[in-house]
Amino acid sequence: MTDRKQKKRPAKQQYIRQKRPSKVSRFFRNGLKYGALALLHILYRMKFIGEERTPLSGPGFIVCNHVSYFDIPVIFWKIKPWVYFVAKHDLLDKPILGPVMKWWEAIPINRDQPGVASVRDIMGHIRMDHIVAIFPEGTRVKSKADRTKHPAKDGVLHFAYKLNAPIIPMAIDGNFKVGTKLTVIMGQPFFLRPPEDTGDRTAIRQQAKQLMEYIYNLIEHPDQIIPPRELVLPESEWTPQQRAVMKKVQFGQQGGS
Repeated sequence: MTDRKQKKRPAKQQYIRQKRPSKVSRFFRNGLKYGALALLHILYRMKFIGEERTPLSGPGFIVCNHVSYFDIPVIFWKIKPWVYFVAKHDLLDKPILGPVMKWWEAIPINRDQPGVASVRDIMGHIRMDHIVAIFPEGTRVKSKADRTKHPAKDGVLHFAYKLNAPIIPMAIDGNFKVGTKLTVIMGQPFFLRPPEDTGDRTAIRQQAKQLMEYIYNLIEHPDQIIPPRELVLPESEWTPQQRAVMKKVQFGQQGGS
């Protein structure tokens, strides 16, 4: 028997590299959130579909199409818990947008070569029962014609497999022109069914493609909320850990008005 000390696993919050905001920062952060929401209601005719599927707690991954930088306050519109967005790392260096993203505790990531720190940030937030939002296309897609130009990246799938976190689908329908209608549709939350071989990149990319097709289908058919069977892990196959996670995650009609 050796007297070597067993290494302790880092505390959940130690996975998150960025400095936690002070009370003053949180005050301005929340002020920014509600100020943006007020502006949205002035500029657009807002409609929300699926309040009963709105998460009231985490953990979970909101997966959404990306139309505009205004997607962020739109997602905040009805989601009660604070949402941590995964953003392109260079956005945090922009003169105006950068400080805003930092106040909002965005998670910077290089989508082509994700660093260890970014991965730990995402894992840390999920392990702390937070909600993380990811735009799989990685850039703004403003028209149907552009959808094929920006195929969904599969990063969120790997995190969902590893962390047993549910996917919370969301679709944003609108062109963000002043005075126009802006609709947000919540899909049915679910656990991803991992492929037989989690190292099969082709199968995983196909799942990412199916996931984005489902999200865009919510725009065309907001009543068709059930995701494709190929993506969903049936409840009968949930692990004990997944059942425990789903007990934590609550859904209901709360949030902004």
